[in-house]
Amino acid sequence: MSLFASAIVERREVIGASAGWKKYIDGILAQLRTSSGVSVTPEVAMRLGVFYDLVRILAEDVAKLPLFLYRRLTPRGKAVAKEHPLYDLIHRAPNPYMTSFELRETVTAHMVAWGNGYIFKEQTSQGRVAALWPLRPDRMKRLKKTVDGRDVPVFEYAFPTGLTERISAERIIHLRGLSFDGEMGYNLHSQARESIGLAVAAERHASSFFANDATPRTILKHPKTLKEDARKNLRESWEDRFRGVDRHHLIAILEEDMDVKTIGIDPEKALLIASREFSVEDMCRWVRMPPHKVGHLKRSTFSNIEHQALEYVVDTLLPWNIRWEQRLGADLLTEREKGEYFFEHKVEGLLRGDFKARMDGYRVGREIGLYTVNDLLELENRNPIGAEGDVRHVPWNWTVLSTSPPPAKGSGTATDDGRTAKLLRKLERRQNEDGDELSDVDRRLVDLRIRLRDRFRPLIREGAQAVVNREAADIGRAAKKLLARDAEDFRTWLAEFYRDHPAFIREKLLPMLLAYACALGDLGEDHMGEEIDEARLEEFVEDYLAGDKGRARWYADHALAQLFALLEKAFREGTDPLEAIDARLEEWKERRPDQWAELEAVRAGGAFFHLIYTEFFSIEHWRWHALGDSCPYCQRLHGRIVASATAFIFEGDPFGSDLEDGPLIPSFDVFHEPAHGGCDCFTLPVVGEVQS
Repeated sequence: MSLFASAIVERREVIGASAGWKKYIDGILAQLRTSSGVSVTPEVAMRLGVFYDLVRILAEDVAKLPLFLYRRLTPRGKAVAKEHPLYDLIHRAPNPYMTSFELRETVTAHMVAWGNGYIFKEQTSQGRVAALWPLRPDRMKRLKKTVDGRDVPVFEYAFPTGLTERISAERIIHLRGLSFDGEMGYNLHSQARESIGLAVAAERHASSFFANDATPRTILKHPKTLKEDARKNLRESWEDRFRGVDRHHLIAILEEDMDVKTIGIDPEKALLIASREFSVEDMCRWVRMPPHKVGHLKRSTFSNIEHQALEYVVDTLLPWNIRWEQRLGADLLTEREKGEYFFEHKVEGLLRGDFKARMDGYRVGREIGLYTVNDLLELENRNPIGAEGDVRHVPWNWTVLSTSPPPAKGSGTATDDGRTAKLLRKLERRQNEDGDELSDVDRRLVDLRIRLRDRFRPLIREGAQAVVNREAADIGRAAKKLLARDAEDFRTWLAEFYRDHPAFIREKLLPMLLAYACALGDLGEDHMGEEIDEARLEEFVEDYLAGDKGRARWYADHALAQLFALLEKAFREGTDPLEAIDARLEEWKERRPDQWAELEAVRAGGAFFHLIYTEFFSIEHWRWHALGDSCPYCQRLHGRIVASATAFIFEGDPFGSDLEDGPLIPSFDVFHEPAHGGCDCFTLPVVGEVQS
């Protein structure tokens, strides 16, 4: 029973059915009546669609946010305090009949509509809070009593039975909305009664208007006076022909000089619709609600709806969250606990952007060590991967480039069996032998690129392993099925398989190569102090891997040629082709992932680095740099400088014909490392003018 209804019942016992009763009721209604002529009571307000929506949305959105009790850690940080007795009361079930969501939804609705929400603390004999119960604000009165010469608040609650009970303030959690005295929050349906009254009046007028509207939409005008039967036949034939959504656009043929007129919406109706739209916006202002949240999308677009949603969380929900957090902390925690524990909502779920924006943010957060893999999995509501997912990483290139790194120590990392340390030692020896040939900046570039190779080699190997596993499994099954029947069918199947196989290679390797390119892009940005075009870089990586002449196509064609040659040899020599295929597939599974990883860590790194500096930093010349005891071909290339558009060695040109092992004849233009398999060289940008 509402406060208004309770007042009427109590007064009726005194006045009864006398004329004074009607006068009293008229007086109450006059106080509630607005300028629009509508008396606004809580019941009337809650029957208004937009008001109900405002209360419901705020109550549900506050309640659906997880509310945790945290313990402060030393020297910083926090941890969920699951061991505290209050944790389950607030986070799961505040009493035997309600969930945490239901309690907070109910009390938040009270705060929004009535300005005040009340929760009764049921306590044990030891004073511990055992349960939390919501109390209706329309049955609650805040009073004062004098204790030791000072006013102390006390609450009086009216039960449905008619009994009232006074409750000390220590047993009540009083949550307030906007207040000017700090004691009682403003009642929204009272403060906004003019806006509510106008909206209700417009709604009632619209219902009455359309219920009694007799305006026809189409008028048929005949030059003569028609008899009743003729008018009836004409009306029925017109309606049979044109009535209904699927008949609106049929062609009409008019006879006997007839004319047809249509009547559109008149200005009065248009004004009524505009008035109702204004009422929605007007009501939203009272609680700072974005109109799109109540389905009013007049000023919302695809470009701004996401930002409006973020503004709603920050500007509308956050104040209500803070009211809950601070009031629960003040009324549920002891003085000793207030310095150690605190309540807080988890709002990250409502601040999530679209998928691309989230992934971009996660990438940045992971790179700077803000997130671990398990952190990101938790944010995406997925299970952790184990202890290895709790390791934090930072980029290798987060140092001053002009600072020379210390020489490598030890036998290298666990991922490369000492290869990285070996390359770094070669770099150190080359520096010692050649004196000032490499500047500190160039040496730092080589050092970081060696480390980036090491970092991405196992990732590339992981993708390559998935490719080879699928390749071997599919080919093995097809070979067993088709070779016994017709070798030509198997050749046809292989050709079709490798026609589509580059798409699978792209799927498995593109993420690793994109990350590799971005890491090299970050390195270049730190070195040159300029930004790169990430979209252009992504296009290049895509073309490098999946273009018509990309690495995926090359790998597929190379594998197909191997298998065709293997089949030809088996048939020529009279050996079992199935055994030959199985043996080659086993060899691929064992060796090819490592071969791919080693080759692409060098080749892709060189290609990406060359593009970044040539395309984005306008580098015009490159220098070949061989490390330590490199092969004789690389030793001959060492120190050579070429223009960016010129290859160090052109496709098919013999290089080093006078060397003991004969010439090196590349099958591609060599613009960057590797010049051959196992090449340990680097190409370096020549910054500034080339000295003759």
